[in-house]
Amino acid sequence: MEQQQPGKLLTYRAAQRSKTGAFVYGFPLSEAGLCHCSQKIGVSSANPKRKQGLQANMVKADAVIEHLEEACGTVWPLNRITTVTCDDWEDGFVPVLAFVACDRPNAKYIPQDEQLVRLKEIMESEGFEEGPAWFFLF
Repeated sequence: MEQQQPGKLLTYRAAQRSKTGAFVYGFPLSEAGLCHCSQKIGVSSANPKRKQGLQANMVKADAVIEHLEEACGTVWPLNRITTVTCDDWEDGFVPVLAFVACDRPNAKYIPQDEQLVRLKEIMESEGFEEGPAWFFLF
């Protein structure tokens, strides 16, 4: 029986262009977490007359993502952090703050030990309760 090779590290561009799909490891960005973090960092709507709606939500999400990337960049290389949309196999699509992309999950490339503990602390302090996992990037 042939043993499957461990997953190879990919750039995010290569992962997104993969014909067979790829996997990213990171934290899912829940709507509740995005709202909590946007309030915490004081992000308001770009248009005060239109407090709800797609444009306002996008402005908030962009500010929160930039804030999270900067915070996590103190622990993990900033050039390896990005946000992608993935399939979570249960609820459909979910935004993920990703730290690594591989053709198959490979624990060799993910944050380890103290780095992982610190990243979890950062995300929890920003209002994101779910821990990191592997997600399928379609």
